[in-house]
Amino acid sequence: MISKVYENKDGSYLRVFDFSKIPFEVKRMFVISSENNEICQRGAHAHYKCHQVLTCMQGQVEVGYENAESKGAKILRPGESFFHGNMEWLNITFTEKNSMLLSLCSEKYNEEDYIRDYKVFKKLL
Repeated sequence: MISKVYENKDGSYLRVFDFSKIPFEVKRMFVISSENNEICQRGAHAHYKCHQVLTCMQGQVEVGYENAESKGAKILRPGESFFHGNMEWLNITFTEKNSMLLSLCSEKYNEEDYIRDYKVFKKLL
């Protein structure tokens, strides 16, 4: 487990991340949230080089993935993580309002690293 959630008696939460379990040096991080919508989608892309660890911070997030070996989906709840490798198509669906997802990335932002066309991605597999 990359993160652990501790709940206090007052209802507050402490989230602890164990970076030693991340298989790369973290060069970038960002948070995506569904503050105004109950269901919303993000992703719909792959990366040539970048790897990510996606961790649900709040709510519930469904991560759909496809790579050369497999295709599937995983539901993430607070504290649960998903390793998103390079050359893996990703669809993210926030299934609850006020959900929050943290992304830890192996690379700095580079638009040229993105594959945004699914047909192009499929040809590269």
